[in-house]
Amino acid sequence: MLAERPEFLSQDDWVDSALQETAMRGHEKVVAQLLTVANPRFVDGTGWNALHYAVDRGHERVVEQLLAVPSNLEVQVNVVGNVIHLAAHNNNIKIMELLLAVAPIAVVGAFDDRFLSTALHDAAEKGHDKIVELLLDACPNLIDKLDKCNRTALHLAAMHGHEKVAERLIAIVPELVSKVDSSGSTVLHAACSKCQSREFLSKLWQLHPESSQTLATFDTLSCRRQVSK
Repeated sequence: MLAERPEFLSQDDWVDSALQETAMRGHEKVVAQLLTVANPRFVDGTGWNALHYAVDRGHERVVEQLLAVPSNLEVQVNVVGNVIHLAAHNNNIKIMELLLAVAPIAVVGAFDDRFLSTALHDAAEKGHDKIVELLLDACPNLIDKLDKCNRTALHLAAMHGHEKVAERLIAIVPELVSKVDSSGSTVLHAACSKCQSREFLSKLWQLHPESSQTLATFDTLSCRRQVSK
């Protein structure tokens, strides 16, 4: 259609918006045509460009197309920190691999102002264990990063009941269990807020027994009794 109506391709705003629309819908052939004339850097009123929409909708091939544009790669990498959060949130392993292949470590480990956290926080909160592994392989120091509430990714994994992710993070850095967030909560406090399995709570108790001394102040007496059995 675009080849038959070349007059449309000279209308910059239309073309740039069309690229976003087709990227969002995953129309690979049309995206390929538009990339010869459109500006992939174009950002709409939401602050997103075509790469954001392709990542958010999970269109792997379109993501590859957008990242492969030589003149666009540097600019796209500048927003990769943001779209990495989207891939982490959506648990899209293939797209995460594509993004990590081009993203500098500093970008992967960046604190995102929109999400007020790192991508690892998001993956841990959702229990996306494969994404957690990919992020830690690409940027190991993410494990110590804090979000806006001074919580580590371990805090969020424990708080939301994702024991597999929590145990993986503890295996790498056991000292994380003693970290205290802005509210004064340790990982044990976070885990007790959801009353996780007795075995998991006992493990946290053993790693940081000092946490148990303040469990009562967090209204988690039932968890305290469960752990101390």
